[in-house]
Amino acid sequence: MAKAKTEDLWGTDSGLLDNYDLTVEEAWFGQPEPGDDGKQDDRIFLFLSGDAEDEEGEIHEDHIDRYSVGKGWEVVEEGAEVEHGSRRKFNTNTGAGRLVNTLMEVADLDELRKKGNPIEASTFVGLVLSQKRRVVSTFESDDGETIKWELPLPIEVAFGKKKAAGKGKGKPAAKTSKKADEKALTKKVQALANKMAGKGEDHDDFLDAALDKFPEIEDFDELHADVLDEDGDIWTAATE
Repeated sequence: MAKAKTEDLWGTDSGLLDNYDLTVEEAWFGQPEPGDDGKQDDRIFLFLSGDAEDEEGEIHEDHIDRYSVGKGWEVVEEGAEVEHGSRRKFNTNTGAGRLVNTLMEVADLDELRKKGNPIEASTFVGLVLSQKRRVVSTFESDDGETIKWELPLPIEVAFGKKKAAGKGKGKPAAKTSKKADEKALTKKVQALANKMAGKGEDHDDFLDAALDKFPEIEDFDELHADVLDEDGDIWTAATE
């Protein structure tokens, strides 16, 4: 039986999700809801919404990530698109621009282009983003305080099934490859193994829980064999 890991509580966190897998089920352009003070943020954002799974395997339903698109853009087609009077691409220094540049680095660019353009919300629907919150800029406020601008940006991208975009407009998403499916499932199974090993539970407990929670494991021969094997990579990594 694995020894329970000692939890180290030194340090702080943002109070937000820092590392998680977001399955984008809906995407739209628009303004955020007014704050508690009733003030309206006039900026336009790209909103990506869906279930987010954190490192512990917990599902956060209807999670929303948002990315500012910059000045001069207007929402059209009820949130399905944005347009600008003089440009067709987002500025590099905006949230949406940083998202686009990161997607171009970590995703299959040909598959992204098949889905559409970044100014169309439907392009993002069906993406499975392995998000990591990162500091993208540091600057000083008027009173001299150092401000860090953080954004969740993907380190890996898979292509899933389409559910909705804007008001139902958009193009069909690319089909998920079996390899991408197995990779995404392996991450979930590993998170479960880490959690159970950390609580001192043994491999038999993990095996029962994994097959019950993720019956689709049996569709992937290598992953299935690894889960069954107490000396396999997944359980070994969890108990090291």
